Amino acid sequence: MSFFTKFFGSKYPNYVIFYDYRQSELNENGKPIAKKITHFDLPTFAGDSAFVLNVCLYKSDILPSKWFFNILHQFVIFETNNHLFFSLEKDYNGIVLQMSDNIEDVVTKIEGKTRKTPGCFAKAKTIPCTLGSIFKWLYKSKAVYNTYNIISANCIHFVNQFFNVFKSK
Repeated sequence: MSFFTKFFGSKYPNYVIFYDYRQSELNENGKPIAKKITHFDLPTFAGDSAFVLNVCLYKSDILPSKWFFNILHQFVIFETNNHLFFSLEKDYNGIVLQMSDNIEDVVTKIEGKTRKTPGCFAKAKTIPCTLGSIFKWLYKSKAVYNTYNIISANCIHFVNQFFNVFKSK
């Protein structure tokens, strides 16, 4: 994939890229296995009726401040009433959903690799919602089908869209 395609219009697959960090789901090297989850699979893997409790906006450095500014990646972390933690984010590969019973897994890792300096910068109360309603929003809003564009359709736009729908007023 060329630099131009990667940042200014890479086409998205019609599925969510899913990583499960629970011990039973890791490969022999202790790494999560990427799974492609279509809209038919989403509600079944973690409990469609699990309620979302806490939501935080996180950011991590993509390029640290060696110049005058940082380039940051933003993502959403949420916890459910069945004691699972999720990160939901958009990058040039597609929509990435990660799940673990340990919050550190989804905060400090992305696609099995260590993130650079993650940190929570905003907490919000959500409207009463379930995992199923978030999954339905992913497909209904067309987030899974939209292309990535560093200027007009990036991780920050995705996080803002999510919060406009799910934060309590």
